[in-house]
Parts: sequence; C-alpha cells; structure tokens
Amino acid sequence: MFEKLKNHLKKHARVYSLGFLALVAVCVSYLYVQVDELENDQLTGWVGGTKPISSTSRAIVPKGDLGTVQPLKPGSDVLLQKGVLTLATADTPPSAIAVAGNDLFVSRYILKAKNEPITITRLTIVNNSKGEFKAPEPTAAVAMVRLEFEGNYPVLIPPMPMAGGQAVFGLNPGLTIPRNGDIALKIVAEVPAMAMVGEELSGKTFRLGIKETTDPAFFKALGESTHKVINPLFSETKKINPFVVRKTKPTFERVMSLNSVLMNGAENDLYAFTVQADPAGSLGLGRLVFDITASGFEGMDNDIRNFKLYKGSSVIANSRYNIVCAMSATNLQTYGMNLCDNDDSVGVKNGNYQIIVTFNQEESLAAGAPAQKYTLKAYPFGYGSITTKLASDDDNMPLSGLEFTNPNMGKIFALGNASSAIFWEKDFDFRDMLSKARNIIWSDKSANLHTYPIVQSGQVTNGSGSYDWTNGYLLGLGILGAHTID
Repeated sequence: MFEKLKNHLKKHARVYSLGFLALVAVCVSYLYVQVDELENDQLTGWVGGTKPISSTSRAIVPKGDLGTVQPLKPGSDVLLQKGVLTLATADTPPSAIAVAGNDLFVSRYILKAKNEPITITRLTIVNNSKGEFKAPEPTAAVAMVRLEFEGNYPVLIPPMPMAGGQAVFGLNPGLTIPRNGDIALKIVAEVPAMAMVGEELSGKTFRLGIKETTDPAFFKALGESTHKVINPLFSETKKINPFVVRKTKPTFERVMSLNSVLMNGAENDLYAFTVQADPAGSLGLGRLVFDITASGFEGMDNDIRNFKLYKGSSVIANSRYNIVCAMSATNLQTYGMNLCDNDDSVGVKNGNYQIIVTFNQEESLAAGAPAQKYTLKAYPFGYGSITTKLASDDDNMPLSGLEFTNPNMGKIFALGNASSAIFWEKDFDFRDMLSKARNIIWSDKSANLHTYPIVQSGQVTNGSGSYDWTNGYLLGLGILGAHTID
C-alpha cells in the first residue's frame, strides 16, 4: 500500500513527508501527506481515514498548515487555492506643495495576502504624472525614496535613489504578509534642496507609486506554502495624488473674530486673513481676488464703496495697490460697487462679484516671520447682506503650459506668449479676470534673479520681472470659508 500510494503521489506532487504512514494507517482517525506542488493552481495531497488510504480520500492542504486540518471522511476535500497578493491604495495624502529640501509622505498602500503567507523580496517605486504606475517618468523633483512599513518589519530599509524615474528596492529579509492578513506601506519622497538642482526645481511635479509589473527585475513575491511566484494585483492606484515642489510656501488662515453685524454708513470688516512664509524662504504677493455676494442693496442711494486693504492695523497707501471690480474695472478705492455692473442701474444688484487687489510694489513676507494679517474693508450704505471669501478656483488647477523653466510658473505678463507668462491674452492689465486659475499670484522667489515686474496702476510692463510667479494651486484657500455681515 505504501509503494502504491507513493507512486500515485509522484504523478501529482513532490512528497515532503509521508511520516509513518504505512505503519499507523490503521491506528488513527486521519493521516496526511505534505506536498508543495500545484495541480490546477491547487496544492494536492492525500488524507487517510479509518479505512486504508485510497485515491478517493483526497485533501488539498498548505505546507506548514497540516496540523490544523480536521479529521476527514474518505472522499472529502479541503481546498487551498494559490496565494493572491493585492496592493491597494488607502488613506493616501492629498496633493500639496513639497518644500525643497524636505521629506514628504506621498502615498500609502495596503498589501494583502490571501490563501497563504506571501513574501515580497523586491519592489519598485516609479514616478508617473497621471495614470497607472507602469512607465517611469524621469523627474528632478525627487532625490531619494523611502519605504516605511506599518508593522514589525525587522530592519530599517535604506532609502534608494530615483534613477530614470524609478527606485528599485531589494528586501532582505523579505517582507512576509501573513495568510489572509495585510501590512500597510507608506512611500516617502526625499525632495532635493534647491542648491542640488537649481532654480528650475521650483514648479516641478511628481507622483509616486509601486510599479505595476510582473517583471521579477522590478517586483518579486513568493508564496510561502506553494513556493510559487505570486504576481500582484493592483487596485485604486489612480487615487494617488501629485505634488509640486517650491522653494517655500505660504500658509493662509482666516481670521475668525470679525464682527458679523453690518454697520450702515461705517467702515466694516468684510474679510480678514493671515499669511506666513515657510522658514525655508521668503515669498512675494502680487495679486489677490475676493468673491463677494451682495444682497439687499438695490434701493436708491444703496451702495458698497470706499474699499480699503489694511496690513495689520494700518491701511495700505493707495499708491501701493489697486482695488477694482472685475466686471468693469471700476476703481473701488474711489467709486462704489453700484458701478460694477457697468450700467446706469440704481444701487448694487443682488448677485456675485469679484473684487481684484493688485500690488504696484511686491508685498514681501520674510522666511519664518510671524504671520501677517490683511483685512479687506468697505463702507456699506443700506441694510443688506455681504458675504466675502478669497477666490479659490485655482486650488486644484495648476497653470500648466508654461515652458521657460517648467510648466507651472512664469512671468506675470508677456503679451501673446502663452508659454512664458501667466497673463498673455490681450493686454497688460493684470487687474483683469482673463481666464480661470488666475486668482492669487505669488512667488517663492526661486529665480536666481528674482524681480517684481514694473507695475503702474495695475498696468504691467510687457515681459518685465522674473519667471518665478505662479497661481493659487494647492494653497488650500477653498477650505478657509467665507465671512458674512448682515
């Protein structure tokens, strides 16, 4: 019987242990044979019962798991399919500005093993700007990549350099994911300092994920029970977000302590915010845009006028900045919003308006200095409601298309040159609302020769100034909310 069984098994599997099968077959309620070969993607072994072993007493069991097999009746099956490895993104961070010279957590995966323990001994991180993480895209925005496992991985994995848009990690010892268990993996980008790359680093973008491949040169995993190569399945990878590098970044916060009761004929605080430059470097402001919703000011002599911008507790001199209505370019430092509709109607129509603030001289904020407060104020005449917030339609809209140093920054104005300037369509007045994603204009002062353009009353000299200006992409102004007085 022993030889007959062994010969039968040789047709299907390599025998690891027959134990004292022939000797004890008639003495126990069940027995097993331990194997590690696959037949139709399943482990194949044989279990005896109270009767002698026969080809009808079939069981499929994992190597190392045999002690958990329950007594079987002749002819019964215990099935274990080949291991399945799923890599799915989970709790990935939102897009953000990555300050040069800092590390940033950029993506997170859950690695799940099904049917058997699975050990990963190689994986690769690639940069891909939009879709699946298959073809690597070279980038200067990431110097090194670091892996952080949330669990008990026994050794610290050294960071690996990005070469040609990818970083290959050999794991020794391998990362073993328990059967029907999971392990979380975080990917951290080490962004180079400006001095390592140069001024062209600012504005570069990157997006990192695990390379979606079955090539063992880039990804290798083995089933611990089957000793078979496991090809990974990827899920939800398009949810991984892009990041943009800057020399520094501003942090905006809304001032919450403003009065909410409208005072007729007096100066009211419409909106207040603070902005602070990162310790990595100073920054410059060129332009702000406010969304205003007004109602109840349609009557005779009703208006909202005499707009002012305060810095701290002091009003900024009129010669330093401009406040205009986007619909008509009405100067709101002198006139009222009743002229914003560019018609002869009485009062301020109910509806939405955009108020544009541009600076004739750069508003500069020192690196790491205390947050600077700005307040937009005006005189309402009448009893209505005014809701104000910072415009934020460019929160999720990079400039794109600029080419002088990279596609996400440029000069403030260059007539007819869409590849080098933020404003280029028709004239030299950046008080206009020329297109979407052109609200706040700011600079991280990353150019070797940073300069503010020549501006007089909002009119910009064609092609003046440096090319390190950009819009409000990833500044998070949309979450600041609005302030209402009524």
